[in-house]
Amino acid sequence: MPAPSLAALDNILEILRQASCTPFRRDLTITYIRITKYLDRLIPIFEASEDLESTDDLYKLCRIAKYMVLLADDDFFTHIIGDDIIIPFSGMFEHDPDFPNSHPQYRQYLSDPSRFKEVIPINDEAITQKIHYVFRLQYLKDVVLARMLDDNVTQLLNSKIFVYNLDIVTAIESNVDFLGQLVALISDPDAEELRKHNVVLFLHQYCTIAKSLQALVRSNVYRKLAQNGLFTVLEYALTCTLDRVRLAGCELIMTIAEFDKLLLRSYILAQSKQSVRPLIDILVNQFTTDKAPGVQMQCYEILRILLDVQVPAGSDAMQSALIEGRGGNGNDQAP
Repeated sequence: MPAPSLAALDNILEILRQASCTPFRRDLTITYIRITKYLDRLIPIFEASEDLESTDDLYKLCRIAKYMVLLADDDFFTHIIGDDIIIPFSGMFEHDPDFPNSHPQYRQYLSDPSRFKEVIPINDEAITQKIHYVFRLQYLKDVVLARMLDDNVTQLLNSKIFVYNLDIVTAIESNVDFLGQLVALISDPDAEELRKHNVVLFLHQYCTIAKSLQALVRSNVYRKLAQNGLFTVLEYALTCTLDRVRLAGCELIMTIAEFDKLLLRSYILAQSKQSVRPLIDILVNQFTTDKAPGVQMQCYEILRILLDVQVPAGSDAMQSALIEGRGGNGNDQAP
């Protein structure tokens, strides 16, 4: 391939267009792009084209980026989600010749720091970076590249997202200090309500990610959360004045109940020995009085699952229900 320059764009485009004609040519092109850091060398050309307002060249660069994506190389996607590459790479797709009247703001969205919120600092740089990677991959898949993805690239992106999510979920599950700080924030009378809301929304998102993982991983996640005070958070969520937080709390309980209702039952039974308002009472109250769309129906479904006595024999979920005999605060012995 020729050295990147404005004059060579047509030649580069033609080479990439033919790169997938044979597996040998594809592999050769992928290797060359990787070894020579070809995309990195195209970025100054892209920036110069924007400065010159050269629409034709910007269209060519967008097509070049598309053909690179369609090579479906794992290392290529690992590279483009890096801090120095993701913004200019996404910018190339803001000049799509197939949609000349569209003016997306991919770079503005990806570079907005408010997209990433830490309720409690994770204090793990590697996991924080993987969270950023998942966000970028998901945005590429759902927005930037959505119009052009084929099955190979979609499968590749899903696989990378899955692997990163697995690392994130297992790392947070084992971070007892972090989980403890989340629950402590909910119990702190001096903490801002917004921060408490964000704890609920974070755990909702966390468990939503866990739903896509293997059953054993999910079981471990729910058990560890229960041991570290998850139900304290859920009780707060159900009585919150903000509709969105109550709905997130209901959806989180529903997620657990559908997968492992014995885990939820064990906590409710443990509460029967305490002089506290039981979770089941809160659920019944929200079912009969809550006017927020979705909350009433979610509470009904949770109660229906809890009252269903049919439990599949030999279910793996039964094992996680034991949670070592602990309730929501990790200290109460279940009967």
